[in-house]
This record gives sequence, structure tokens and C-alpha cells, in this order.
Amino acid sequence: MTRQESPAHGTIPATAMAMPHELDNDGGRSRNDFSSRPILAHVAENIYIANLLGARAALAAFPGAGRVLNLCHEPIDDARADNAHAIEDSAAMTPAAAALFVGAASRRIEELLRGADEEACDWVVVNCLAGVNRSSAAVLAWLVCCQARMPFGQALRLLKATKAAQAKRVRFKNRYQSFGAGGPTEHLFSWPTLHGRSAKTLLAAVKAAGRDLPPARKRKRAA
Repeated sequence: MTRQESPAHGTIPATAMAMPHELDNDGGRSRNDFSSRPILAHVAENIYIANLLGARAALAAFPGAGRVLNLCHEPIDDARADNAHAIEDSAAMTPAAAALFVGAASRRIEELLRGADEEACDWVVVNCLAGVNRSSAAVLAWLVCCQARMPFGQALRLLKATKAAQAKRVRFKNRYQSFGAGGPTEHLFSWPTLHGRSAKTLLAAVKAAGRDLPPARKRKRAA
């Protein structure tokens, strides 16, 4: 694939995903560390979820016209990055702030993908610092409230499965999982979805947004 070609739906250029595997004995750095190594995964259509380093890798390697929606307060210095919707990942986040955030972020994903105010994007990467809470909530809200209109449970299962598959590929582990040969967690890997800090508040906001949607219009049958 050349840089001039647009990626097919769900295709991640190999150059963006060439992430070295961690050594089994790395002093524990790769355990419960979701921000110091890049990770990025395809979710649906041409929407991807990433941590901050994964988003930067995509900007460097993805071909075609694309954008990044950066939801953490560490800005990405690139004209293709939208840093305007950042919010602090805090246990003190209020329900009102969470509702405003998931609504604005999910609408922005849809705008970037469909080209509401600008040229439609070949790909959109949604990231926060670790790809755990803010980006997960935004992508989940997009799946539930925008084009896909997925039931909440189905959307959450899709997002978790997508991230779990990529965690296995790049060998991300949580604090309870070990690289020890023959151990019970040797082949278990993790990239959490909505865990800790603002997770409960954001999850509740996405659920509420889904409940408040007007009924989807049924398409008229062709005569």
C-alpha cells in the first residue's frame, strides 16, 4: 500500500502497527502500562481507537485523508488532529460533564467520518492518553447514538473484543497477568475498556444517551 492510496475499511497499514513485542522479563514495565507503547485497533467502518502514541503513529503512517480526535490534554501538534474536546480523566467528573462530553465527542466522530463541515475522512482515530476511558466512551457513544445505532450491550461487547484482540497481538498485560512461562496468565492479555477514574460516570452517560435517543426511523419499502 502506498501513501497515496486510501486504506480499505478496517485495514491498518503495517507500518503503523509494527510494534515490537516486549521481552518476557522487562521489569514489569509492560504490565498495567497502556500509555508508553503505541496501540491502535479498528472498531467499525473506518473508525479506530488508540492511545496517544498510537494516534501519533497513525498520523505518521496512515495514507489518505484522515483525522485524529484527541481527547486528552496533551495536544497533538498536527493540523489533522482535533484537540478541542479534551477532558480530564478524573473520578471527580460530574454526570453533567460526562453527558456533555460523550454527546460532543460522538457527534464529532460522525462529523469527521461523514464530512459534515469538511471533506469526509478515509479514517478517523479516536484517542486519549491510554485508550482506556475517554476514547472508549466516545467510540461507544458513537456506536450507540450515531450511524450504527447498536444496542448498548452489543456495542460494548464489540469494543471490548476489538481491544482484547489487539492487546493479544501486541502483548499488553494488566497488573494481574504475568509473562511467566507455564503460569496461569501467560497467554492472557489486556487493554481495558472503561476502568477506574471516570469510567463509571462515563459509562452511565453513554447508557443514558442511548436511552434518550428518538426511535430510529423505519425505511419505507419500495413500491
